[in-house]
Amino acid sequence: MPLPTPFSGRLEVVPIRISYELEAEWRGLEEESDCSFFQSWTWLGCEASDRWTNPWLIRAEAGGKLLGLALLNRRPWAWHLHQSGDPVLDAVYVERNGPLCAAGAPEGLGRSMMEAALRRTGLGRLVLPGVVADCLPQAGTAWRRRTVPAPVLELEPVRCVGGDPLSLVSANTRQQVRRSLRAYAKRGAVRLESAASLEEAEIWLLRLAELHTASWNRRGQPGAFRDPSFLRFHRSLLGRGFERGETEVLRLRAGPDDVGYLYNFRHKGRVLAYQSGFADAELGPQEKPGLLAHALAIEQAASRGDREYDFLAGDQRYKRNLGGNTKPLEWAEWTQFTSPFAWAAMTRHMIRQF
Repeated sequence: MPLPTPFSGRLEVVPIRISYELEAEWRGLEEESDCSFFQSWTWLGCEASDRWTNPWLIRAEAGGKLLGLALLNRRPWAWHLHQSGDPVLDAVYVERNGPLCAAGAPEGLGRSMMEAALRRTGLGRLVLPGVVADCLPQAGTAWRRRTVPAPVLELEPVRCVGGDPLSLVSANTRQQVRRSLRAYAKRGAVRLESAASLEEAEIWLLRLAELHTASWNRRGQPGAFRDPSFLRFHRSLLGRGFERGETEVLRLRAGPDDVGYLYNFRHKGRVLAYQSGFADAELGPQEKPGLLAHALAIEQAASRGDREYDFLAGDQRYKRNLGGNTKPLEWAEWTQFTSPFAWAAMTRHMIRQF
């Protein structure tokens, strides 16, 4: 397949400050784009003063029209796309990442923007977390690169079979979900509820964090909420997105019991299953709270007209069982051929050949 023609418009990479003017411009282009939630200003502008300590902006224009924007944070020896470069702050884990491009932008604009960024790195690295392969530079070389599966379920086929997602999964998965539903129904009516107010959503998010941490601690691991900055970021993000309908917390109940919680993003007809917490300390042999919660959330999303249910990166069994097509994501670090990182990468490659 031939590569897209290089972008012939204006590309600039300039230092900036995070401001209301940048937010207004970003949101304006966001309206013209079929971008992901992780490319939205709701996500990128959250806790901005902590995350963007040395921000640079990539701007793409042609014919007097703004076509693309991307935010970089510059740190010693590295430029980071849409993340800070601080491992603690970046534990929030950006996915479905890439330059923000207008819907009618020329094919390959995202790649051209990343190549413009690569030219500014000098001897350093361009860090590209959670991006699609289409925006990886053709110039330079990969210092590191990891491809991760990310299942996405299209919801129109679910609606075509009457809104029942179990009609589209394997017989084994269908049986597991239905057995789990019957097991929890012994406690009372099983229902998936949406937080009705921001105050309620905040309470549910705290409960989700408690259940998530307890579950991971039982497995000898700290879980996603191990650093206080993670919860602080998401409490702020929840507030930024709730009134816009972009963040939601769901609660799965069985009779009087809280079975667990889902924390999702909703953006441009896509539901992104970001985080969860379940009361799984003493599960019965047929109780599968995660599988059941996601099955009910898919049914809910299909009924309200959403386009996709995105399980995001990971190869967990429940994602494979309920998900549809895989849309892989890349975690890559790119460098110019003149960089010492490039020489190290080539040396490492040659050693592996022996």
